[in-house]
Amino acid sequence: MEKPEIKNTVLLEDFTGVNCSNCPAAHKYAEDAKKAHGAKLVIVSIHAGPFSSSSFQTEAGKKYQEHFYPANNSYPAGMVSRVKWDKGFVETNSSLWSTLINERFIQNYSMNIELELSVNYSEEDNSFTVESIITPLSKPTDIKLQLWITESNIESPQKDGSNIIPNYIHNHVLRDAVNGIWGEDISEIGEIGVPFSMTSISYSLEGKNWKSENLNIVGFIFDKNTEAVLYVTEIPLINKEY
Repeated sequence: MEKPEIKNTVLLEDFTGVNCSNCPAAHKYAEDAKKAHGAKLVIVSIHAGPFSSSSFQTEAGKKYQEHFYPANNSYPAGMVSRVKWDKGFVETNSSLWSTLINERFIQNYSMNIELELSVNYSEEDNSFTVESIITPLSKPTDIKLQLWITESNIESPQKDGSNIIPNYIHNHVLRDAVNGIWGEDISEIGEIGVPFSMTSISYSLEGKNWKSENLNIVGFIFDKNTEAVLYVTEIPLINKEY
């Protein structure tokens, strides 16, 4: 039987903040990488630490910063697929992010798996359900599924060098962890190459000041032991299905 083609994907988590004077330059490095790799690269901006504002902070983001970047002493700080490199999980020199992203793309993962998402948004009650369809390409064990909601096109001030940009556009901002801060176990893996569906998860947007047309759902599968991301994807909340 011919081995299925592995479509590698990469997650870039950008620890950032509105009071971080060097962060706009890092955002540019991230967006340049996104233009190069398209849908294979998913960016999530995590506003945490001393340079962030309460309007963008999340409990999930705080926990990720404490776990993956306890030093918390230099921003911006990028994390590529939660791979532990020579310096640790985080690289504070954003000009090197593209190098680490390219390295991750060419690595052979020890567990091969793919993920697709579908989302059903109800404008009437301002809520959505998301379904995760998983296709094992080997027999992975000890893996978890994480679902997030992010928002883009947010106009809000941002420090840039010695200046303040009043109408800066913030993209890929982590808003919440849909299925818990550390995700959920994937306990039953079916036949290799055969997709199976995780239980749909519902989420209410009531009381949130987020714009539904700017929201994305991000999903990724990660190794519980190494914490490395094995597959990541994202879809918009509205008007599109995978």
